[in-house]
Amino acid sequence: MEESGGQLRHLVRTANTIGHVSEELLRTAEQTCSSIHEEIAKCAQVISTVATTSPYAAGQLGGLDDALHLVLLEITELTSELYSVRSRLGQAPILELPSPQQKGD
Repeated sequence: MEESGGQLRHLVRTANTIGHVSEELLRTAEQTCSSIHEEIAKCAQVISTVATTSPYAAGQLGGLDDALHLVLLEITELTSELYSVRSRLGQAPILELPSPQQKGD
């Protein structure tokens, strides 16, 4: 999971550098968030089932649930950064450089 966050951080840095965020990248980031939501729901279901027979074991699984929520939070923040980069792209002023003067002018 750490690797996915690192890859997304790299994509955010790249987007900032090159000034481009593709629709596909945004869609993939959102799908990743949705997938993690689904995994959190499945995890909660498993913990609930385990809790009926062993509250201690369910408590041990609570750390997994917490970890999934932290991953979701990180990816959500990085996705928000991608949207932020994208929204700034159209607003940044384009500076004109002075034309180079030729020698002898």
